[in-house]
Amino acid sequence: MEIPMGDAKKLTNKYRLEKWVSVIQEQINRGKRVDVWCEENNIRRDSYYF
Repeated sequence: MEIPMGDAKKLTNKYRLEKWVSVIQEQINRGKRVDVWCEENNIRRDSYYF
């Protein structure tokens, strides 16, 4: 079964959004500054804020 292109993009965007919600929630729960948390988790600070 083939997924229409528009649906594939929606699914991709949904996956990315859910991933970043999880990443940001984890940083908040740890209570660390963003720059420290990003360095410890190999995430570029620019990516975090994007």
